[in-house]
Amino acid sequence: MDAATGNRCCQVLLVKVQGRSFAMDLSCIERVFLLMDLQTVPACPDYMAGLMNYHGQGLAVIDLGLWLGLPDASFYDETTPVVLCRHDNRRAAFVVGDVVGVESAPAAAMQTGGGLDTGRMPFCGVLDLAGGMALCLDMERILESVSRVGQGVANGHAA
Repeated sequence: MDAATGNRCCQVLLVKVQGRSFAMDLSCIERVFLLMDLQTVPACPDYMAGLMNYHGQGLAVIDLGLWLGLPDASFYDETTPVVLCRHDNRRAAFVVGDVVGVESAPAAAMQTGGGLDTGRMPFCGVLDLAGGMALCLDMERILESVSRVGQGVANGHAA
């Protein structure tokens, strides 16, 4: 809620993936950090960048661009940003190209419909921001999808 106007606001983390803008609901973001050592895991989907040790637990690291079906794999190094997301008991880390920052936007700035929120797409709408438009990622749906693969890998079973 915007205290000055009394309007509902949504807070998102804006990220860039292969030059495209995406918004992640801030309530699903646990932490943003730089990539640590990855262990590659054979026989996993191509979007699975690897497995990392996060406070003593195996954590799936997903290349968000590949998961979204974008054409190019990212190059990862120690400057690559990772966004750790959580919803309920689901957790995964996503490699992104760049973290732009946190944005607050009036709820009215969120455009839904137009086929983006059909239940088959990983988007919940589009945000029209001063810097341009950003596709809003449905992090609950994405985490549900990738957690099946990530949980199997973290437990030592390839997908």
